[in-house]
Amino acid sequence: MPARLRDLTQTRHAARAGRAWPADCWRWMPMARSCVAVLRTSPKNVVEDIKRLMRLASYQKFLPHDAETALKINTSWQYYYPGCSTTPWQLDGVIATLLEDGYSKEKIFGCQNRTVVVNARRGELANRHKQVVVGKYGLRNIHLYDADEEWVRYTPKTKMRVLDGVFPEGIRIPKRLIGANVIHLPTMKTHVF
Repeated sequence: MPARLRDLTQTRHAARAGRAWPADCWRWMPMARSCVAVLRTSPKNVVEDIKRLMRLASYQKFLPHDAETALKINTSWQYYYPGCSTTPWQLDGVIATLLEDGYSKEKIFGCQNRTVVVNARRGELANRHKQVVVGKYGLRNIHLYDADEEWVRYTPKTKMRVLDGVFPEGIRIPKRLIGANVIHLPTMKTHVF
């Protein structure tokens, strides 16, 4: 076995066992290097800082201008609770950056998924998502679980480790996301439930 493949295999086994990966693993891992940008911000500058962060990460290299762009909003609770869901200023900064950088307003949309414990329609109002997406920018706001949203069966091109076992009847995905850019708007949190 070539040394590089042997090292990769050992690293994967170490990760599964809960041991740390070597600091130089990026040198021989078969994946692109990530870009991480960190800025100190304040309420006065947060939207401008989000714009700067996106550009520091060279996001346009990875998001074609001609594709639809979904903003996957994280609504973890239908009540406003700091640090729980995507913040309105994060959403504002991302949308403003996309528009300033020439992405078409008609091709950008906010999207919500269904969760077991959260009412996304209440959550998007309480967390001021809809007010930013629709109210401030006039973008479409899509609920991926609505009856008029078409879902299609996804057939994996290679063997999957677990997901096909979780969904033995088949993996279904929203048709509108096929070929679309998807920007996930995460939050650094633990769940509040």
